[in-house]
Amino acid sequence: MHCSRGDYIKVYSEGSTSGPGPPGVNEYSSWSQLLCGSRMETPPPIYSHGPMLTLEFHTGAKETNATGFVGTYKFIDRRLFETDGVPVPDTWCDYSFSSAPTRGHGRLYSPRYPSTYPSNVRCTYHFHARQNERIKLLFQESFLQKGDER
Repeated sequence: MHCSRGDYIKVYSEGSTSGPGPPGVNEYSSWSQLLCGSRMETPPPIYSHGPMLTLEFHTGAKETNATGFVGTYKFIDRRLFETDGVPVPDTWCDYSFSSAPTRGHGRLYSPRYPSTYPSNVRCTYHFHARQNERIKLLFQESFLQKGDER
């Protein structure tokens, strides 16, 4: 990335379990995002994939009048982002949703939401309505990588 020669922040949204020593960020870790730029390029919120997030701040040799960064953090309960469907056995992220007299609605999330989803996965969400019902699906947020639309 172009900013790697100047000031930048590397985001590690999950710890490494490779290499010697305890899990965490080390020389075997790969970063998930590289942040650089101006206030006009402020990134969207960053969410960890699990219970760990590490930021690594780098400055270049060139002196500038840049003032750095400021932010806030919050620990959020991952249970707020659990899919209400029933996991399909022997799959990583497939779910089944069925209509019932007591439960006719629910929530669904992509894997790791609100963090970035992993590469090369296929998740299937199966919706089963009763005889005289239709299914309404409303997306509240959708941020897919370019090229994912088919």
